[in-house]
Amino acid sequence: INNSGTIAGTYLNPAVGYRVFTLTNGVYATVDPPGSVNGSSLISINNAGQVVGFSNTATPPDFGSYYLASKGSFSAFPPPGITLPPGASYSFYNDVGAGQTATGGFIAQGSKVTPITPPDGNNVTVNTINNSNQAVGGYFPAKPPSSTANQEGFLYSAGIFTPIYVPGSAVTYTNGISDAGVVVGYYNLAQVFPVNGVPYTPILGFTYLNGA
Repeated sequence: INNSGTIAGTYLNPAVGYRVFTLTNGVYATVDPPGSVNGSSLISINNAGQVVGFSNTATPPDFGSYYLASKGSFSAFPPPGITLPPGASYSFYNDVGAGQTATGGFIAQGSKVTPITPPDGNNVTVNTINNSNQAVGGYFPAKPPSSTANQEGFLYSAGIFTPIYVPGSAVTYTNGISDAGVVVGYYNLAQVFPVNGVPYTPILGFTYLNGA
């Protein structure tokens, strides 16, 4: 959802597959590009109402392409002037930048691409970015914080990479950040609890701000 209250999401059309939609003031609109015959998926919507999606219009090994939907028109994405790192893809698009990772995280803003590289880890996944160019996601630290942990969240702000780890968790993941810098995410407890004889690992949410 953007700051104007427009919601973007996906729905299933059994004849075609998943489609991308917007909902504005009670009015639905499908925002797939023409020829999207194998389904589409939503990436994100920004405050200008622009939707970025992925359309499964091609065949392997291409599988499909990213697109930008804006006021009823469609164009290829990313826009001209952005050269992405090799193997990279998008997971979000907002008012200032976009980015995702196959081999590492990055923020793409205009023609400038800024890599997001942890000081001691790999497999960075960028989940979102706010309008202050603060990005959050997850990565695998070279030195896990405990013997039962294998993945941490992170906050990338003004060139500083800050790991986020919930004590006692096996996995910590950050997947949202507001323009005020409040981070939200989830974590898996390291312990496994039996529920009616079935092993169960609780997944809990958290907020993070200024180290707390």
